[in-house]
Amino acid sequence: MNGLRYLELLQRRFMPVVEQWEGFEGIIFMQDGAPPHWDLNVRNWLDEHFLGRWMGRGSWNLPWPPNSLDLTPCDFFLWGYIKSIVYRTQPQSLDDLQARIQDAFNQLPQEIIDRAIVCYQRRLERCIDVDGRNVEQAYSDEGNFL
Repeated sequence: MNGLRYLELLQRRFMPVVEQWEGFEGIIFMQDGAPPHWDLNVRNWLDEHFLGRWMGRGSWNLPWPPNSLDLTPCDFFLWGYIKSIVYRTQPQSLDDLQARIQDAFNQLPQEIIDRAIVCYQRRLERCIDVDGRNVEQAYSDEGNFL
């Protein structure tokens, strides 16, 4: 993945879907500091389509809280959960791997999603409480919230 491919993904796959969402104008787009996200063309596109409503490396309006890459549900929960389902046994081929990933997402229980949302709100509040420091470290002595 590079900046150009990421931009094409945003333009061709992401934007046509989210533009249809009710309340699209209030959505805040978040991304981490991965090299494709840092691409100038990507940041310019985000400024054009999410002016004042995107958070990430290079955002002039909503910078990412320092040392808190652990805020998004994808980072603190989803990828680990999906991997644990997908790799219960070793995939036999790329097609098998892709099918397992799709199945894992399709079978994600609503209860788990709801708990992740509650946990996300707690993490944001905790980030404020610890002045933007690493939320995982702040939670280390408090147990798992998911």
